[in-house]
Amino acid sequence: MCPCRSAAVSSRTAQTTMERIATDNNGSYANVKEPKQLQEVEASIPTTEVNGAAYLFAAEGTGTTWTVTAKAGSASGDTFTISRAENGTITRTCTESGKGGCSGGKW
Repeated sequence: MCPCRSAAVSSRTAQTTMERIATDNNGSYANVKEPKQLQEVEASIPTTEVNGAAYLFAAEGTGTTWTVTAKAGSASGDTFTISRAENGTITRTCTESGKGGCSGGKW
């Protein structure tokens, strides 16, 4: 069974956490350089793979943009990324390993 759904949920939780961090930092995402910083704000975000489970693999922000990526774990290898552009546009992309979850690079 693919933990892809869990990876997508981790990405969405990370997205919400990035916005929470910006609220506490005058609208800036620049303090975020790694997933652990999001986990410090939202403890439910896993930042390491445990028993093949999904986890937040990458998180990085600038003053006005950010990107978070979750991996579906070793059972799948799919990644799910959410990015915020400077104009506020949110983009969701994914890479697929052929084991389910990601279809055509979007989710």
